[in-house]
Amino acid sequence: MLRRAAIQDLKKIMYLVEDVVQEMKEQGSDQYDYSYPTEEHFREDIENGHLYIRSIGTNLAGIISINNEEVGFDSNLPWTKTTPCTSFHRLIVNKAYRRNGVGKELILLAEDISRRHRLNYVKGDTYEINEGMISLFKKLNYRFVGEFRRENKKHPFYCYEKLL
Repeated sequence: MLRRAAIQDLKKIMYLVEDVVQEMKEQGSDQYDYSYPTEEHFREDIENGHLYIRSIGTNLAGIISINNEEVGFDSNLPWTKTTPCTSFHRLIVNKAYRRNGVGKELILLAEDISRRHRLNYVKGDTYEINEGMISLFKKLNYRFVGEFRRENKKHPFYCYEKLL
């Protein structure tokens, strides 16, 4: 089932996040850590109606935050459009459900929301070493726009866009 997240989902969401943070740490990635994303990020997403979850049975298969917040911190990136867009953040897929279309389904939800709001423009970003997400962007025909850095991260973040 694909639906908006509720406060009651927060405990399961944080279990998923803890698993992913530990997995990234073991793989040498500092994309997510114990300072980001936090329970407060997800609580705000839920309260603002931005967080969506994909469940399979009683299991949490994936989450995504969809809103209109700008992707990347560098306004000098060569985005195709300067108009408002739909953007997605904090896309996390439970490792038990990876390579089963969950990530794709969540991104397609962001695209559908963008169409419904007549924005027809979607942006996302990922860490340079997140090969799975980079592959998914390419598979879904997102265009690489550029990169930005966060001072406390080892690698840059890659920014992508798609005109619908």
